[in-house]
Amino acid sequence: MLAVLGIGVIALVLAGCGGGSDSSDTSAGSDSSAADVSGVELSKTELVDQYCQIRDASGKKIEQIDSPKNLKDLNEVGKSLVAYASVTSSQVDQLSQLNPPADIQSDWDTLISNLQENQATLEKIIQKTKDGDATALKDLRTEQPNGKETAALIKKLGLSTCDTAS
Repeated sequence: MLAVLGIGVIALVLAGCGGGSDSSDTSAGSDSSAADVSGVELSKTELVDQYCQIRDASGKKIEQIDSPKNLKDLNEVGKSLVAYASVTSSQVDQLSQLNPPADIQSDWDTLISNLQENQATLEKIIQKTKDGDATALKDLRTEQPNGKETAALIKKLGLSTCDTAS
């Protein structure tokens, strides 16, 4: 499990979006139920439901990623991070397609922007692993762009209810 890495950026790339649940969708690709509502303004309940579906499907995919056995092996860590980033990138793309209610649009936009920034940070760390830069391992533990703000937005928007709805 990548959680074994104990790394801030992995935990905060999606600040709770990557957790697992009872969802059975473990296939690659996008969650079609989320795609069905893109462009349509969702109620807050619908937004939370879609968020949870996307988060849970991604969580199942993340659970299938092999953790590196040697955390000092940049190549091994990099391979795990590439697989993780593929899932989280798709997740951020799916979330960005959702259309929240107008009264929370600003907070939603900030959340999506934060998630995109976190994804970009992860991509930079992956590049460091490919370049053989050992500081990538330190960055995994210390780079946490907007983590507290993202977690607060998730709570404010009611998205943390995914964990209690299972």
